[in-house]
Amino acid sequence: DIMTAITRLVKIGVLAAALAVFVPATALAQAQEREGFWFGFGLGAGSADVTCDDCDDDENDRESGAAGSMRAGWTLNSRVLLGIEGNAWTKKEDADGTDITINMYNVSGTVTLYPSETAGFFLKGGAGLAFVNSKYEEGNTTVDSDMGSGLGLLAGIGY
Repeated sequence: DIMTAITRLVKIGVLAAALAVFVPATALAQAQEREGFWFGFGLGAGSADVTCDDCDDDENDRESGAAGSMRAGWTLNSRVLLGIEGNAWTKKEDADGTDITINMYNVSGTVTLYPSETAGFFLKGGAGLAFVNSKYEEGNTTVDSDMGSGLGLLAGIGY
């Protein structure tokens, strides 16, 4: 449920912000310099849950898969970064001789806020487009399916 996920993210954000305020900046990190153009990328694992109106609700389990991201932008000041970010998640499974691959993509405009000019703790939010597609392969037959697109929201906290 989207509201449960948002509520959980808000609780984590409030806790992290409280820690950032109450822990001295010198204990968190050395001074950070944020200026000009920036970019980044990441590879790892991610978790996803897909739901639909016509699906059996008993089958909605989170799945893990490979994940990656690329981001770039411009620093407005030492506490605010504007950017664009692309994220991808994929999972491939063999189901009785049929290879099934699910792909999810999200492209968002983002704002990253650093509450402290000298510490590395940040809050990030963004909005854009999300896409889901699948591919079914059995023998020499391949079927690609565009499963839809819609509003993609991005929220995060980190250090």
